[in-house]
Amino acid sequence: MPLSNLEQTVTKKAQSEADALLKEARAKADALREKESARLREEHQRRMAALEAQLRAELDRQTGDQEAQDRLRLLQVKNGIIESVFHAAAEGIRNLPADGYRRWLREQLLRLPTDQPLQVAANSADLLVITQILKEIGRPNLTAAPEAVPLAGGFVARGGRNDLDFSIEAVMSVLRESLAEDVAARLFREEPT
Repeated sequence: MPLSNLEQTVTKKAQSEADALLKEARAKADALREKESARLREEHQRRMAALEAQLRAELDRQTGDQEAQDRLRLLQVKNGIIESVFHAAAEGIRNLPADGYRRWLREQLLRLPTDQPLQVAANSADLLVITQILKEIGRPNLTAAPEAVPLAGGFVARGGRNDLDFSIEAVMSVLRESLAEDVAARLFREEPT
């Protein structure tokens, strides 16, 4: 066998082995690339899922915060409306037609206890009317205060175990506590709790 044939045979064999090694290396590289690609896809999906969960949690928190703020604002608006209803009712007592306010004052004076001396204090306009009413009802334990006090309307009876507040503000405060839920239900068509 001449040297050139031997060279050719060796070269062919070497080429064949080199091709086989290259094919095997490419197959390993493809498998490694596919494995790494799958790992990166999984990592990407995991990170995306984590980010999505984080974004959803943040969105839920912000939505919850906004809903709470909206509920609070709605409650404040409703309370303002209810407050204006009771303010209008207080004005209504002060502005009763004819002698309606006078009758209301008389009814409140008649509710005072008879077993203790009391001095009735009111604003200057009401003090004159109260003095007249006290003369009419003839209750010796009740006397009008010598000076007016700053009340919008009604009176305060002093001298007993405790002051008895029959001012329009106090009466409305008591009524507000007991009627606010019913007023809200009627105003806003809500079921009372």
